[in-house]
Amino acid sequence: MPVTPVNSNMPANADEEGVSDAEFQADMAAIDAMGHRLFTPTLTPAAVAANSTAEQTFFLSNSILLGQSVVFVNKGSFQAGLGIVGARVPSTGNVAVTFINTTGSPITPASEVYRIGVGQ
Repeated sequence: MPVTPVNSNMPANADEEGVSDAEFQADMAAIDAMGHRLFTPTLTPAAVAANSTAEQTFFLSNSILLGQSVVFVNKGSFQAGLGIVGARVPSTGNVAVTFINTTGSPITPASEVYRIGVGQ
């Protein structure tokens, strides 16, 4: 189920208790050997303009707290000229991912499963 950029306080796919499928799955995140919580949401990023960077924010889980560190973000596929250059927790429940486009044309990152590791 896609997780779209944050535009409101509650995801469109939230149930009557305000808990989305993505949030439930994220709260059940695995813990890796280094103690990082692993989230595997399907993200649907917007286009990144030519020769630029763009930070995009996605709601993942209210269990992610402001001040926690995003340790890694991995896309499932390779796209020439597109990379991830940073990530942070800008507010409770949200992860902001910064994409870079090094080409002369806009690139839309693939809508796919991303692996996101968050420190405790």
